[in-house]
Amino acid sequence: MNYLKRNLILLFIIVGNLLFAQQTKIKQFQLNWVDNVDFTINKNLKIKTSLVEGNLIDGNFNPTYTSSWDIENSVEIGGFSIINIQYEPIYNNSNLYGVNYIPKALDVKFNIVKSRNKSTAILNIMPLLKEGTTIKRIVSFDLEYSVFANKKSIKSKISTVKNSVLSSGNWYKFSIDTTGVFKIDKKFMENLGIDVKSINPKNIQIYGNGGQMLPFKNSDLRYDGLQENAILIAGEEDNSFDDNDYILFYAKGPHTWKNTKSANLSEVEHQFNIFSDKAYYFITIADTPGKRIIEQTKITNTVNQQITTFHDFTFYEKDEINLFAAGQQWFGDSYNIENIHSYTIPFNNIDPSENVIVRVRGVAESSLTSQMDVKVNNQSLFGINFYAKGGLTKAVANENSGNIQLSGNSVNVEITYNNNGNPSAKAYLDYIEILGKKKLVGNEKQFSFRNFDVDKTAGIFEFLIENASSISAVWDVTDAINPTVILNESTSNNFIFKAVGGIPKEYIVLNEKDYYVPQKVEDTQIANQNLHSLNNIDYIIITQDFLKEQAQRLADYHIQNSNLKVQVISLHQIYNEFSSGSPDITAIRDFVKHLYDNATTNKIKYVCL
Repeated sequence: MNYLKRNLILLFIIVGNLLFAQQTKIKQFQLNWVDNVDFTINKNLKIKTSLVEGNLIDGNFNPTYTSSWDIENSVEIGGFSIINIQYEPIYNNSNLYGVNYIPKALDVKFNIVKSRNKSTAILNIMPLLKEGTTIKRIVSFDLEYSVFANKKSIKSKISTVKNSVLSSGNWYKFSIDTTGVFKIDKKFMENLGIDVKSINPKNIQIYGNGGQMLPFKNSDLRYDGLQENAILIAGEEDNSFDDNDYILFYAKGPHTWKNTKSANLSEVEHQFNIFSDKAYYFITIADTPGKRIIEQTKITNTVNQQITTFHDFTFYEKDEINLFAAGQQWFGDSYNIENIHSYTIPFNNIDPSENVIVRVRGVAESSLTSQMDVKVNNQSLFGINFYAKGGLTKAVANENSGNIQLSGNSVNVEITYNNNGNPSAKAYLDYIEILGKKKLVGNEKQFSFRNFDVDKTAGIFEFLIENASSISAVWDVTDAINPTVILNESTSNNFIFKAVGGIPKEYIVLNEKDYYVPQKVEDTQIANQNLHSLNNIDYIIITQDFLKEQAQRLADYHIQNSNLKVQVISLHQIYNEFSSGSPDITAIRDFVKHLYDNATTNKIKYVCL
């Protein structure tokens, strides 16, 4: 009997693995080209071109090809390749296309999108290819791809928060403008409107999720509701918030860095928040003690290697100009009149033995090809080439980077724009990024640090930070809402601590003279709200407060005449609960998704903005 049971269990395991195993499929495609098509771009522009039947052209007047088909739910793409490609040359129609934008290698995008419990595979391919001076077009190909069942995606990601923390109690909102450790003293608390004399500081709580932009993809991680942050309160032991007492907390600013977990410096890039230059946090006095920062457990294992340097990155960007009053790309310094600009970017304690990466992105609006030439510390490092605008492409953005060994505490960048004799050409800087290694030295300033070599190597490492007399504390801020205090294991003028390698870690060095100061906002006290509790609504009207009365009139009409369950929602309330107070419009999408996912009867059908 036991033998039979074991065999049945083994059979179930094999069948289960087969169900979730990778499956390889092949799909054939035939492209039917239609030549000499009259295509209307707008009332002033008509062109004659060649198209793939059932498809259109892109902004460069080049043909596109897209195909989509239904696919099993809860599967992901394991890999794909284009095989058995058949081409035919183009002899007479090559002048119809935006030749500069035809790729030299196959340009293919293949992914799976999910909507309302339905999965669709979407293939996008550029059907033209350039080989030297010859252009050829695809007439047929096969797509070989594999899919596998994603066990994690079988259950939809549904918000588990059914009530917002803002639904009860007294709440006060404030802002910060960068990432680091901030100090709140008694005076700031009073300016917020808090009666400091009547509170027990042990019950002070701070909530917030940081100010970085919300991810555009539904599948990417975001916090579910406002999170309580662990904080440190000096002087709370006597249950009184006195004149010399203060709060320290770690906050994430509006701008952030992506791909840091890759532990590859060349893959790291900044993300500038296009919606807000501030992040927002909320403070309340609860009836129970709040979350506090604790000391990190000391590591006693034998050290494999000592670390005296760290990887760091900074950027220069000013978002001032949107070229055509459309889209999400903003640019800064103009090179239209003054074609040379110089920048001095602070980058303290550069490790001279390692290369520094300098990355520059710009944009040009010109009918001729043009270039930006980049010098670093008076050395020519690289150029950035811009194609001539053409088709519907009114401006061309591009970036480039170079490596250079430097020393000192700053990086000098000089950028020259060459318009190649076109006086009407316009060019703008997008950003400058500096990425490199620095020496670990305390300098009476707070600074964040990490070491990618440690992050990707197993073992026990010892960090040594020189000039410990200028260091008041070191925190582990890998988990931004739950930082921990790291104890100094040295009695010399070095700050030393051990860390486990192979795990991405983020730290911050603090100096008591350089805590950042938060800022008071205009509407400090927040009225209680609870959007997370809403469900089973057909129609929501999202509005600013000054239009709320008119929005309610519209809601009443649809309640009475359309038999709909309608709710008027204040925009700032969505921001408070779904983007930690920041005016990030992605929060609207997340709120609507929350209503859809949590409906038991009426799923959201209409949204009026």
